[in-house]
Amino acid sequence: MSGCRTVHVFVHRDYLAVDDRNKEFFQLLKELYRLLRPMYGNILVREMFRQVGPHPRQRPSGMNLQWGLPDVFWANFLGPEYVEMFGSEKVFSLPCCEAERLHDEGAVFLVSSSPFDCLTDPQGFDQRRLDITRHLGAEAFDTGYDNSPVKVPKFRYEEEWKVEEQRRLATPHEKDILARVPRKEWQDWIESNQTIALALVSEMKGKGLNLDFSPKSLGELDLYFEK
Repeated sequence: MSGCRTVHVFVHRDYLAVDDRNKEFFQLLKELYRLLRPMYGNILVREMFRQVGPHPRQRPSGMNLQWGLPDVFWANFLGPEYVEMFGSEKVFSLPCCEAERLHDEGAVFLVSSSPFDCLTDPQGFDQRRLDITRHLGAEAFDTGYDNSPVKVPKFRYEEEWKVEEQRRLATPHEKDILARVPRKEWQDWIESNQTIALALVSEMKGKGLNLDFSPKSLGELDLYFEK
């Protein structure tokens, strides 16, 4: 939804409520950052998420990094492009609980000691979020409005995005993940799952769509769709 490849990790809040589990989860996400080298990341609980509005688009902020950073959450990972854009001095002088330089010259900072501070002290937590936003510059954050001024870095994957988009437009059928499955894999699956394959043919006929396997052998994968 953002033009980027994204990874989401969900845990039940009861897990984080146990002593030191939030620190444990934070360390896990730092290791994930080391492996993936993302441009941006965050850790939040649902109550931190704020809908932008009212606005005709009716979309939440942060759907696309090219529209700006989504918000300030409990933990905030900034890739090296963001540290370069803001400047190290500004990033590591944030009015936050903790700021740490990461292995790739990126940074991570915590708004407070616990993600649940947004529930126990919502006014104080929101004030710290506001102070951090002002410190970095509100123009770097997505407001939800198309014509709002946006400050974004030079993304390291921008050229790859352009190449990928051109390739996708040149071969629109590849948007379908099934079109990228090698023929041999289809043949092996049909040979191993003949009952399911025949049941699919029967079900589709019941919906007015005729699927014919040709030649007759189920080991062959030439499928013809007739409406």
